[in-house]
Amino acid sequence: ISIDSTSIKVHQSANGGQKKENRAVGRSRGGLNTKIHTLVDALGNPLRFLLSPGNDHDAVHAVNLLKGMDHSGSMVLGDKAYGTKNIRDYILSMDASYVIRQSNAIELWPTDYDLYKERHLVECFFQKLKWCRRIFTRYDKLDKSFLAFVYLGAILLLLK
Repeated sequence: ISIDSTSIKVHQSANGGQKKENRAVGRSRGGLNTKIHTLVDALGNPLRFLLSPGNDHDAVHAVNLLKGMDHSGSMVLGDKAYGTKNIRDYILSMDASYVIRQSNAIELWPTDYDLYKERHLVECFFQKLKWCRRIFTRYDKLDKSFLAFVYLGAILLLLK
């Protein structure tokens, strides 16, 4: 299972109106952004999505993304953003193991860099998902509308 996120630029039309609920829109250097966090399996098929504001760190939402799924015996692949101690402890508590790249880590852990190369599947999935213009630029004001189009784009990729 590979875990990662990608940033989506928010169009100005998606930010209008009054804020009635928390929306997954955050301000970063490039303007307003939304992050799509996802899990993909060993074939690059999506398993789960989660939206967050673009200025949130990836590690904040990793445990919520991994919760509720049976990962026993699985290998979770992630980049250095997912190398925090609580994420690694949560993965081990699920009877799974992890291959998370490390750089400048105080506490070193073993990393299989040959297996880590399989993480490209999540990057390829995001690249294919961003072929859909409506997902590449967020035009929807509501999170549930945008997330519905993310699911629809993922379904179209699975049918190809």
